[in-house]
Amino acid sequence: MAKTGAARQAAWRTKRKDEHARRVNAWLGLQGQVALERVARHHGLTREQMLERLIFAEDERLLMPLTPDTPAWGAYFAKPPRKRKSSTMMALDDNVTP
Repeated sequence: MAKTGAARQAAWRTKRKDEHARRVNAWLGLQGQVALERVARHHGLTREQMLERLIFAEDERLLMPLTPDTPAWGAYFAKPPRKRKSSTMMALDDNVTP
C-alpha cells in the first residue's frame, strides 16, 4: 500500500532531522528571490545549497581576522539575549482565562 502524503512528509522530516538539518523560514523580496534562483542556477546548485555556500563564505570572511579567546571572538559567537515579553503582553497573558 502506498504511503499517504502525511506519512511521506513525516518520513522526510525525520530524515532531515537525522541529517542535522533545520528548517529556515524567510521571506525574500522579489529581487532577492530572482537573484537567488539565477545565482544558484549559474553555479548548478539548489537554492538551499547556494544559501549555505553564501552563508559559509560570509562566516569564514568574518572569522578570518578574529583570534580565538578574544573579546571580539566571544562577541561573534555570543547568543543574543532572548527577547522578553513586554509588561503589557505579560499582563494580557495573565488576564486570559483558559
